[in-house]
Amino acid sequence: MTHATLVLQHHRVARVTAGNSRRVFAGGCLALGMFAVVGLAAAYVVVTNRIVIANYAIRRDEAKMQELREELKVFEAEVAKVKALDQLEAAARERGLVTAERVSYLVVPQSQLTQR
Repeated sequence: MTHATLVLQHHRVARVTAGNSRRVFAGGCLALGMFAVVGLAAAYVVVTNRIVIANYAIRRDEAKMQELREELKVFEAEVAKVKALDQLEAAARERGLVTAERVSYLVVPQSQLTQR
């Protein structure tokens, strides 16, 4: 083999090797790109899912707060009613009046009413 033939063969091997390394590099870049896309998609799904769950929890908490507000209004109305009754009983005691629970009724026949 002459020197020119050896150089030519070396050139061919170098080109084939360089071409293969470029293909490997391109394939590696493609794989990394695919992993990046899949990773970003997974991250998007996770973040979106957490946002949806958080919004659901917020709506559930707001509904519970509304129920508690309504219960508080009912409770405040009952407290106001009890306070009003207490004030009424206190006013009746101040004036010497008797509450309905302490009154006993007498049944008087009609004939006794007309005798007087």
